[in-house]
Formats: sequence, C-alpha cells, structure tokens
Amino acid sequence: MSENIIKFSEDFHRLINKLVEREMVPRVLDSGELLYRIEIHVIVAIAENPGINLTGLSEVLGVTKGAISQKVKILEKKEYIKRYKNFDNNKEILFELTERGNGVFLGHQEFHKQLNQKIFKGIGNINDSDLENIVKIFKVIENHLETL
Repeated sequence: MSENIIKFSEDFHRLINKLVEREMVPRVLDSGELLYRIEIHVIVAIAENPGINLTGLSEVLGVTKGAISQKVKILEKKEYIKRYKNFDNNKEILFELTERGNGVFLGHQEFHKQLNQKIFKGIGNINDSDLENIVKIFKVIENHLETL
C-alpha cells in the first residue's frame, strides 16, 4: 500500500472523527433551543420532500427507521414537525413541517449557504477531474460502510 493511500486513510479517519464529534454537540438556534444535527437534517429532509414517510426519511438520511422514528417523536414533541395520514392510504403516516420547523429549515439553508461559500473558496483550485475522482472515492467508502 502506498504512502499516499495510508496518508489519505489517516486524514479521512480524522475527518470522520471530527464529524462524529460535531454530531454529538447540539446547535443553539436563534430561539435558544438546542437541536442535534440529525434532528436538523430530519427537518430539512421533510422540507425538501413534501409528504415523506418514515421509510422515505430513513432512505434519504441513510439511517435506520428506528433511529428516524425516535427523532420524529422528539421533533413532534418540540413542535417542529407534525404527522398526518395519507389521504389515499389511511395506514400511511406522512410528515410536514410546522411554522417553527420551517424557521429551522430556512435558518439551516442560510448556514449551508455560508458554509458552502467557505468550502467552495477552499476547493476552487481543484480541477473537475480531481473532483470526479474524489466523488468516486467517497462512493467506494460509502459502499464499503454499508457492508459493515
């Protein structure tokens, strides 16, 4: 194995560790309330996929239905989302944002806008071919993680 691959693997694991660490720390919203990253991303997934159900949320976010079910209950209790029955299938439960949830969604969009500007500025010198290779590497890693 080449030194470059070993260095890449070490750097990638350090990045994962930082992401996991951030996952454990809730963000303080303008309202002063705390939400974890996964809770915010459930809100975003509902906003971007109107009428989504539990299975859809699980697929979009890449986590188990059990984990999503727990987060949905928390977000309902905090009045960020609400559930309703599918008009065509009375057994299916769908989700939508409340006004509070929509406020979180809009705030998160602004956060990502600012974050993306910083990231794009940092990767602006990377050519398209290199970016395509990075995406391929991420896909290999993602596929491998699904087998664990």
